[in-house]
Amino acid sequence: MPATHEGTLSTRPASIGTIAREGFLAGVVGYLSVVLAVSALDLLSGRPLFATAAELGNWLFHPVEDALGSPSGPSALAYNGLHLVLSIGVGVVGAAAVSLSERMTGFWFAGLVLLSAGGAWVMGVLGTLAVEFRGVSDWPTVVVATAVWLVAISGALWFAHPRLVPRMRRDIRSGG
Repeated sequence: MPATHEGTLSTRPASIGTIAREGFLAGVVGYLSVVLAVSALDLLSGRPLFATAAELGNWLFHPVEDALGSPSGPSALAYNGLHLVLSIGVGVVGAAAVSLSERMTGFWFAGLVLLSAGGAWVMGVLGTLAVEFRGVSDWPTVVVATAVWLVAISGALWFAHPRLVPRMRRDIRSGG
């Protein structure tokens, strides 16, 4: 392995397999964190355990009003499957950004901006669709779920790359 110097964590790029594994794990952690948070919010508000997932699933996969109007298990399962796949995709993109951040001074800033912008987009666009247009969720649930999701994915990647945060601090102190 080539020698590293003070400003560089790694001079060798991470393998695609490493990025995929880290991204997969980060996405699963993010997904499971949202499931736990939203399920807790459902229970605290007196709703059935997976009510929000079922309503979002019905909205996405059965947009025509159901004659019975009750949430269905298959819709909740389909919604959760879609959410898991999208979370894994975000985790893989995040893992690739972290990998680049380890090799390129200052790239972590671009990754942080991307994460923040992506979180704001998810919260704004998807929240508006789910809350304002369809009424299948509420803003506190959207905000909490998005924040938990972003923190969980970021935490999983931070856990996988503990030397990156001290480097970020060094970059900030040195001005670049």
